[in-house]
Amino acid sequence: MAGEFVGRRVVFTGPGKIEVAEWSVDAPGPGEVVVRAEKTLISPGTEMSRAFDTHRAQRGYPTNTGYLAVGRIAAVGQGVESWQVDDRVLLSMGHISYVRAAAGHPMMFVPDEVASEKAVYTHLATISLRGVRLGQIEPGRGALVLGQGLIGLFATYFAKRLGAVPVMALDLWPKRLELAEQLGADLMLVPPRERSAEVVREWIGDDLPPVVIDATGTPGVIASCPKFAADDGRIVVLGGVHKDVTLDLYTDFQKRNLQLRGCGHASRASGTGREEENALMCLDLICRGELDVAKLTTHVVPIDEAPKMYYMLRDEPERALGVVFDWTKE
Repeated sequence: MAGEFVGRRVVFTGPGKIEVAEWSVDAPGPGEVVVRAEKTLISPGTEMSRAFDTHRAQRGYPTNTGYLAVGRIAAVGQGVESWQVDDRVLLSMGHISYVRAAAGHPMMFVPDEVASEKAVYTHLATISLRGVRLGQIEPGRGALVLGQGLIGLFATYFAKRLGAVPVMALDLWPKRLELAEQLGADLMLVPPRERSAEVVREWIGDDLPPVVIDATGTPGVIASCPKFAADDGRIVVLGGVHKDVTLDLYTDFQKRNLQLRGCGHASRASGTGREEENALMCLDLICRGELDVAKLTTHVVPIDEAPKMYYMLRDEPERALGVVFDWTKE
């Protein structure tokens, strides 16, 4: 029997099999709320690897997907005083019409002055913010960002904001480099598919940057990162890596004092702060228009078009970038 709140969800039923199915949740119990989705955003790295079964940590099928969402409180349970019906919130609910959660579940209030299709980028931007902080940007010195998908574009923005000069951006698609320039990149390059590492090294020149940020998650690209980093520099692995990477630890890391840093979560110990603080900063930047995410959105579509969008992100990356599902059009 269906619950009180009836809607739909995006579900991966097998590798490359994407469906929109029915979904429902019961009324909230004591201390709980029900949130109704308003806008959700595809996280191209995580979700694409789940959709097409390339993720290193297999989850199995069928599985719900997504985590970047803005919704409204649809109902509150007994004893809930922190939220009211129709409050707009940021939370990790996935691509589903409704979610039932404890009122203390991590949620952020979304101010009236920012549209939901912009606010929904907040938690994706926080991933890049923590990655750039891990790189310990040195004001006045360079930073190289490999890959200009959403994560890479945000990394470019924060590298510039934290004082890197020059900020160098690489991507295979010229349109993404145009966005990178608008977000602060000083130098842009479309690397060739042949002799890529050699061409990039020649392009950078002798003044190698102390910070190299990989936002591709591609093993071959990550393996080439030491060639682009200055001695005593830092390489930050920001994109999800789902295949083995071969590195020469002796030559590239021990002898050159390089650091390789992963970016899994924010922590004070790593110098990346707290996740809630980072999210508040990103949301504030979006609200004030300093971080202009509207230009990153290529598609705002009703949920019926979800399968088409995943295939487009895979097959036509020059056309699709920020894909937002509009749940108000159900």
